Amino acid sequence: MNEQEMAPQLYWHESMAAWTWERLKRFLDENLPEGRHLEYKQPSYNKQSGKWELGRKLLETIVSMANTDDGLIIIGVAEETDKYPGTMVGINHADPEGALRNTCANSIEPSVPLEIQAIPIPPSEEHAGKAVLVVRVRRGLNPPYLLREHGVFLRMGDQDRHASVGDLQMLFERRSQTQVPEITPWNDVVARVFRYFNAFDQVPLPSRPGLRPVHHAR
Repeated sequence: MNEQEMAPQLYWHESMAAWTWERLKRFLDENLPEGRHLEYKQPSYNKQSGKWELGRKLLETIVSMANTDDGLIIIGVAEETDKYPGTMVGINHADPEGALRNTCANSIEPSVPLEIQAIPIPPSEEHAGKAVLVVRVRRGLNPPYLLREHGVFLRMGDQDRHASVGDLQMLFERRSQTQVPEITPWNDVVARVFRYFNAFDQVPLPSRPGLRPVHHAR
């Protein structure tokens, strides 16, 4: 693991309350590039509603980090073309943390373990009155995590990619070993995930009592 991959690990054990405006500025001054454990996101602007939105790409990153490994997402910071942090633009929302949690609850299943700190941009700074969200995504205990209507994603370097059939088998096996109570009924999760692989007549699943192979109608 190279230096840029190790650097975000220094922040996993910090309390989220420690993420103040000064702390955020020090972090951005380190100029760490995006990678397996780090992502910068800028909210998208919806011209029809006139509002900033937390879009699908952000949700894909949250899902991929929960399925793969721990990750840190800074929302409200523009990403430069070379993957380094750019301008701090903030999020124009009265309750950005609540908006993110609601969006995840409505779009991702099972529920994703998130730690979130909303940092207001002070009056002395450009874009004052907005906020930056620091989001810590923990490796989930109930994979695969699914973005509804779009499928399952894994983190590969600084990219999010769709999981393969082999990846899904690995995620289901990891889930079966945790022995954690499931938030979403198991068979419902299986049906939703394998619905996206309708090119296959039958996909073999890891052995687990009560599970049946999913067949796809032609």
